[in-house]
Order: sequence, then C-alpha cells, then structure tokens
Amino acid sequence: MDQSLTMKIDLGTAIMPVLTFYERYSYQTNVDYGYVEISTNGSSWSRVAFNTGSQTVWARKEIDLTQWAGSAEVRIKFRSTSNASTESDGWRLDDFAVTELAPKTLPYPFVDDFETDSTNNWVASSWSLMTDSHTPTNALHDSRMGNYPAEAWNPIVSDGVFDLSGAVNPVLTFWHKYSFIYQDNCCWSYERDYGRVYVSADHGRPGSWVSLAAYTSSQPDWTRAQLNLTQFAGASTVRIMFVVDDNTESSGRPNDLSSGWWIDDIRVEELPEPVSLSPIVSSSMHHVELNWTQNTDADFSHYEIRRATSADVSRSSSLIATIDNAATITFIDSVAMIEPTHYSYRMYVIDVLGDISLGSEIQTATYDIPANLFPFADSMAVDTDKWAWGAPWGPTTATYHSAPSSWTDSPGASYGPNSSTALTTVVNL
Repeated sequence: MDQSLTMKIDLGTAIMPVLTFYERYSYQTNVDYGYVEISTNGSSWSRVAFNTGSQTVWARKEIDLTQWAGSAEVRIKFRSTSNASTESDGWRLDDFAVTELAPKTLPYPFVDDFETDSTNNWVASSWSLMTDSHTPTNALHDSRMGNYPAEAWNPIVSDGVFDLSGAVNPVLTFWHKYSFIYQDNCCWSYERDYGRVYVSADHGRPGSWVSLAAYTSSQPDWTRAQLNLTQFAGASTVRIMFVVDDNTESSGRPNDLSSGWWIDDIRVEELPEPVSLSPIVSSSMHHVELNWTQNTDADFSHYEIRRATSADVSRSSSLIATIDNAATITFIDSVAMIEPTHYSYRMYVIDVLGDISLGSEIQTATYDIPANLFPFADSMAVDTDKWAWGAPWGPTTATYHSAPSSWTDSPGASYGPNSSTALTTVVNL
C-alpha cells in the first residue's frame, strides 16, 4: 500500500505558520509508516513527520511550516505506506488547521530540562519525550519506536522567538547523544545521515536559517555541546531548530537507518564575562608572569590558562593551569623555552554549568639572552647574570669544579622523562 491525502494552501502572507491535527494509528512497527510531506512544486518533497507502531488514543500533533512561509502554493501530503505482509488499522486523522503560531517570546536566559513532562517550548513534529535522559527524567528523542525512517527531514523548532536584542555573547548549549549512519564503501556507495542545528534571526522564514552544527556517526555517551550565538546578538526574532536528516544511499540501495538523536538540558544564555589578559612584561626562558582582570560573575567556576608555541592559542592548546579562585589575577608559569621558541597565552572563564567564555587577548612572552664579549669566562656563581636558562636549571653547592657552586639541569634531583631544557648565552666572536 502507498496511498496519500493531499491539500494545497497559500502561505504567501504567513510569518510562522503551523500545521495541527489530531491522529491515532496502528502500523507494523518500523515496517509500515504514515508520513507528513511538504512540497512547493509537487515533485520535491520534505518528509517532516512520521508515525509507526501504535497509538490508540487521539493525540494532537504540531508541525512547523515556517520554512515554507511566503510560498503561494504549499502542498501538504499525508502518505500511508505498508509492505506486503502484516495488515493493520492504519492512520486516522481529524481536526486539521493551518494557522499562525501564537505570538510568544521565550525567556532569556532560557532553560528547558523537560522535567515538566512537556514539549511546550517546541513545535515537536515527531519528536517526543523519552526516559533515557542526561538529567532525570526526560529527554527529547526523534524516533520513539526505534530508527528514524528513510528520507526523513524531521525538525523540532522553538515554539516562539528569543529576544536577543540585549544580549552580548549569547550561547546555545545542550547535552546529546546520537547514532547516525556514516558509511563510505570505497568507490561504489556511501550514505551519511546527520543531526543538524540551525538558527534563524527572522522567525525561521525561508533563507534565514544559518547552519551552526552537524553531527554524524555515533556518540553513545551523553556529551555537552556549546554553540556560539554572538552573530544573532541584537536580533529580537530568533528561532532554533534541530533536524534529523536522512540522506539517500548513493548507489540506489535501500537507505540504512539508525536510532537517531537524544537531546536534553537545552539552554540559551550569556557566556561568562571574558577576562582581559595584560601584555606580558616579566618573562624569561624560565618564567612567565601573567596578569589579568578579575571575573565577577556570580556563577564563576574557574579560569583556564592555555599555552601554545605559536600565536594561534585556543582551547585545544595545552592547558597549563586551572584556577578556581576568582580573586586570583596573577600566575607564574615555570617554563623551559629553548631559542627560537616563544610561548603565547590565552585565558578562558568557565561557569558552574560548563559554559566557556570567549577567549582573552593572546599575549606572547619574550626573553633576552645575555650578550658577552670575547674572551669569555664565568665561574658559574649562584647569581651569575651571563646566562639565560629554562626551568629547572639552577645553581648547586653540592658539587663543583671550583668553589662555591656549579649549575645543573636538575637541582637536587634526577632529570625527568622527556626533558628538554637549556642554559644559553651569546658570545661576540
């Protein structure tokens, strides 16, 4: 069976249209389906919702149509399909409406942990709440009966707009896990399915959606995602959309399917206030003194100091310190720079929820190597000023050739594994 019920509607004047109806159904689970498909030309269809399995009571479904707002001829198709084996009652539909979404401004900052057993902040389409969650007891899932269907474009869209007109550094965070098909069989076929995140500054209307992230393959553990919304700061009609996107298998074989996307603990809020890292004025081959402005956020957790051997310092650079006292605004890094290496630094602020500030200015440490005239001699006194050195080089009085001291690469101890440090001078010959 492959039967459909189709209508056309003019959305030329619509801003945030939504399709609502009531349904009940009985299908062979993950074999037979009811689909809702949308088209503006009758040949290219988007599969925006689906049913499989059984729902014995009448339930209301909402599907956001804002992606097609402004189109004068939008086709809406209810399509019921089955294989040649099991028969069942199929799909029952009632009380259709296509209307403007009720005006609604969602709060900023925004938090939805789905613990109220509700998706009221979202136009959910085929998404529903499941008890497999990051924080008890609920999370969103796109396909409650198992795998997402072939050729799905299954969205869940914010049920209203975010007013970010007063925002400075807004951020979207959420916890998720997922399983999407990602396969490449060398030269003859491939299929790559995705979970996608979009944000619009104009109600979600066509052409306004900006792709912020795409996830594929498998992430079986709950993982935190943070997406920067700074480009939308100042906009008053921002909407957010998560989409499961099943793509056609390239060789024409039946699509492979997987269990989809779980999302929990969605937040839209300000990033922590970044600190200002001062230009470095005290540094050498063996030490770098860092100074910065204090973060005064009430939800401060800690500072991160990152270091790299180039001026491209990011959160993937080496973490050299975490400082959990907001009042601490200085740090001395014990280093072993070897010419021509120079270290650059950047700082981040992390709050108690794990939100990460924008990075501070990048500052680079410099050092001077003493210049000496020829002929040159040094008895290596404790306070010699004729050398530059990296940690842990230092003087020792435990052993020497001439009193009272010598210098060693590991004062009071053996050198450690993977050591790389130098004692350096310059002689004018």
